[in-house]
Amino acid sequence: MTTHNYFARWSTDLYGSGIEFQRTIHVLTAGIVRGDTLDLGCGSRVHYYTANAQRWVGMDLSQAMLDDLRFFGQPPRQPPEKIAASCFEPPFEDQSFDTVCAMFLLHHLGQYSARCSRRRVVQVLATAHRLLRPGGRLLIAESARRALELPYHAVFPALYRIFRLADIELPYFWTLRQLLAMSRTAGFDDSLVAQIPIRERIVNPVSGIALPPLITNLLQHMTLIVLTKH
Repeated sequence: MTTHNYFARWSTDLYGSGIEFQRTIHVLTAGIVRGDTLDLGCGSRVHYYTANAQRWVGMDLSQAMLDDLRFFGQPPRQPPEKIAASCFEPPFEDQSFDTVCAMFLLHHLGQYSARCSRRRVVQVLATAHRLLRPGGRLLIAESARRALELPYHAVFPALYRIFRLADIELPYFWTLRQLLAMSRTAGFDDSLVAQIPIRERIVNPVSGIALPPLITNLLQHMTLIVLTKH
């Protein structure tokens, strides 16, 4: 089984283009993404504001997603660069970017246990810190988990091994407190947070299943975190 195969089955069109939290992300990021920008695990849809990005590099494991790359609003100033590579091994020198983005990426790094998952997330955050220039920003979007998701995460190690046999990568979601703690471990010490309520049906891009918005909002909060490298 490979992660490439799992993401090759995604249908990002199931998300649509008019979901409220996507529009909110676009508005809130207008003054954040700037200069030379790297998107780790960019997928095929870019919903944040990119018009102020001078150079934009999208990196993803899935070539199919890169081939179907689309921007929600005005694209970057220069033609986008697309690289098929792992977020653990980005092919760039230290301090190469003014902005690094990790948009709904971190929950896809989960493997086997909370401890293993945390180690992988901290590794990617530390890599982002290394790639940023002084004063640069890391933009994170995540589905931060709430208390009602605790049972799922309690049995995650067993579920992960079962679903892995079926070529399915289960996500591991984090609370806002955990995300900020891992960010500090990775070297960031300044943050700005916004949480976005979920009011629409959001369709899973593999299964096509959508929970009622009320249930989804009880389980998770769409969360934006902006971290600065000093």
